[in-house]
Amino acid sequence: MLVIARPKFRLEEAWDDSGDVDIYFDEPTSDDLRERVGNELRYFVPQLKTEERSIYHLEKIVGGIFDKMSKSGNLMVRNKRWVWAEEV
Repeated sequence: MLVIARPKFRLEEAWDDSGDVDIYFDEPTSDDLRERVGNELRYFVPQLKTEERSIYHLEKIVGGIFDKMSKSGNLMVRNKRWVWAEEV
């Protein structure tokens, strides 16, 4: 099984249907990467069914976003900070 490295994060318990979810990174992360993840969440969250609107499902979505970025070679660590590869 392939293990993909990604930044550690946690989500705010309170969030709304717009997709504005407070995501906190436990490791240094670039502004561009945080913005890209936020944009992806704003796309996916409004599409979730009521029973899927949980922190568990959001963590899976964010994990999937990072997995997709990593597999495409766009997620990496530069100077001890997680970055979107195009900003390097």
